[in-house]
Amino acid sequence: MLEIKDMLEIMTVLNILVPCILILSGLLMKGQTDRSKGIGFKTGRAMESDEAFSFANRLCGRLWIMVGAAMLVLTAVGFFSMAKYTEKALLVLQALIFVVQVTAAVCAGAYTEGKLKKRTEISVKEKEE
Repeated sequence: MLEIKDMLEIMTVLNILVPCILILSGLLMKGQTDRSKGIGFKTGRAMESDEAFSFANRLCGRLWIMVGAAMLVLTAVGFFSMAKYTEKALLVLQALIFVVQVTAAVCAGAYTEGKLKKRTEISVKEKEE
């Protein structure tokens, strides 16, 4: 079984990796216009057209860059302010940081999907008129 110290090291690595992966993914997605490539915001709605795919990737890419940068800063601030806590408390705080990071990334995707839906509904209404 892992010791608390080992779990803390794993959580520290994860809490640094998640924002870095978000930033890198955001940079790659932001300029992605080719639906056939492996990287991108690939929901059914985003894959309906090149325009929808490009819009979704630009928006989600920017959001992930911003979320990743904010989470990296908040994680660093959190790490420096955690020196006074016990190992168990640190582990709980690290886990909370991780949950916040993943939740922020998922919310950025949900926000993008919502914007894409609204944009699609507006386009359909304009075509009907």
